[in-house]
Amino acid sequence: MALKVYDPKDVAFMVNGVDYSEELGEDGVKIEKKESVKARTAVSGRPLMSKTQEALHSKVTVSVVRGSPLNTVFQQMLDKSEPFTISMIDMNNKATENSNETLVTKAPDTEFKDDSDLTWELFATYLKSTTVG
Repeated sequence: MALKVYDPKDVAFMVNGVDYSEELGEDGVKIEKKESVKARTAVSGRPLMSKTQEALHSKVTVSVVRGSPLNTVFQQMLDKSEPFTISMIDMNNKATENSNETLVTKAPDTEFKDDSDLTWELFATYLKSTTVG
């Protein structure tokens, strides 16, 4: 499982085209993608290793500031159970990741009424990465 972490200061985070970058909590955005390593044999008979990223599905964990409108957006998406679009742009290298097929899978535990950030879990299918350069 590959883990990519976006610092909230270094990422633009969008839901359905609306920028919610200022609403991210201290832990930012974490993306877990499944990776597999496959061994193949070259013509010379020497083993080759290839690493493939299976981004058909990824777990995306988003830390959101308590009281943010993004919490309401995610709650509405959870209630509707309809897919939506997420996009992340790394502000350092302008690399992007986006999915048009995202669902909220887990709402934060709001039992405790402290000032801590709320953590939402999303399920993103076909998360596409694009690097500039």
